[in-house]
This record gives sequence, structure tokens and C-alpha cells, in this order.
Amino acid sequence: YLVACQEVDSATGRSARLYGKRTDLIKELAAKTGMYGYFGKAMDYDSGGYGEGLLSKNPLHAQVALLPSPAGGEPRSLIYANTRLTNGQNIIIGGTHLCHEFNENRVAQAEAINNIYRGLLVPSIVCGDFNFENSEPPYPVMMQYWKDAAGLRLNPQNTFSSKEPKKRIDYAFVTKRGNWTVINMETIPVIYSDHLPVLTTFQLTIAE
Repeated sequence: YLVACQEVDSATGRSARLYGKRTDLIKELAAKTGMYGYFGKAMDYDSGGYGEGLLSKNPLHAQVALLPSPAGGEPRSLIYANTRLTNGQNIIIGGTHLCHEFNENRVAQAEAINNIYRGLLVPSIVCGDFNFENSEPPYPVMMQYWKDAAGLRLNPQNTFSSKEPKKRIDYAFVTKRGNWTVINMETIPVIYSDHLPVLTTFQLTIAE
């Protein structure tokens, strides 16, 4: 089980105002779920950090890559880690949150994600808030290297906003490398966030 979280605070003043103390949200979620938690800082914020998070049933060695922002705006990051499936296959899982302001940044960030994963040479997954729809220029950049899991399932569902989901900007992408099957993919109708959570079940078989 793997969870990619976006817009995560770590020990910020904002978390102290909400919870009464500076809180590492991924650490708290890990404790509450019995999972391992990893925070990937994109930037300093409010005397703490802000960025991405991964939760995993098994321990990981997570890495963080800062993504380019040629047009300026908030820094963005990718958190990713290698994990081994029960069938013995290694995969790389990751989570990210692309720029919400500038299309130039989103294209550059999609290209950077492609380049990072090309060098890892194993079947991989990247999930998150990509802040683009499939009609926008960053989408075909991603599709050079990835498959859109919702497209494979033929049931893409809108993800934003959680109260009135009118567009799909949250994705699970899998590499073209690998024998992937999407068993199930659905959004969960809750309003804990301004985005709907996306739950995806994959199967990856080892090529003979």
C-alpha cells in the first residue's frame, strides 16, 4: 500500500495555529495508519517546510528532487523511492505537485520528471496533483514516457474541486515499461481536501 500526499506541511507555523503545536503531518499520518512516512520538502514555509509526502506499508529509502520553475513561482518537488513487490519486481513510486500558476513551469517540470525516471530503468508510478488537464501541453509531454492509468481503465473521473468536480488534474501515471494492469480506479467522494482523493489498484506481472 502506497499513498502520495500533496501540499504537506512539516512543523510550520500554520500547522501550529491549526493543531496547537508545530506538526509534521506525514509523521502524524504514519503514526495513525501504522505506515512509514516520508516528507519531501519543496520549499521553506512559515518557519517549517512545505512539499510532498509518501506513506508506505514497507520502509523506503526516499529521495527528493527539486523541479525547475523557469517562470518563477513556488518551488516544486518530486519525492520518489524504490520498493519491491511481493512477486520480486522492483518499482519506483513517486508523488509530486506541479506549478499551479505557469504553463511554462508545468511543461518544464513534466520534462524533468521524465528525465529522472528514464535514468531509473525499472517500471514506475508517479501520482499527484499535476495542475493540467489532458487537453493542455504538459499532458503529451508526460505521455511520451507514461501511460495515464485512468485512460487505461477507460473511466477518467474529474478530481477538482472536491465539492464540484469539473476537471481532472490529479493523475496516476505508470511507465510504458512494465506489464501493467489497472484493476480499479476511482475517486472517493469526501471533502477533506479541495481535491478528491484518487484510489488506484495496479497489477504488475514480470515479463517472461
